Amino acid sequence: LREHFVQQRDDNKRRLQQAQLPAVVEAIKDHIRYLQTQIKQLGKAIDQSMRELDAEKADRLISVKGIGTVATASLLVYLPELGELDRREIAALAGIAPYNDDSGNHSGK
Repeated sequence: LREHFVQQRDDNKRRLQQAQLPAVVEAIKDHIRYLQTQIKQLGKAIDQSMRELDAEKADRLISVKGIGTVATASLLVYLPELGELDRREIAALAGIAPYNDDSGNHSGK
């Protein structure tokens, strides 16, 4: 839901550049403000839920440069095994392990 609001906000910012009528400009600005408020509220809810799920893992993930609240929450939800499996097992579970693409007569990467 949050990503949809972010997308809508960004779309409205682009629309704002093309709007000419004052009423339209104000309506778009109002909608952008509304979306900003919703995005902040969802961010707080995501942060709270993430900490309730596993605060220790959340703190470790957030400490990694480039990993924020949304990415950390996603990792905790989609890969709860993170930290319990070794790197090869977690890569296979996440679908990013480099396996050969062998099918029928085809063999190779």
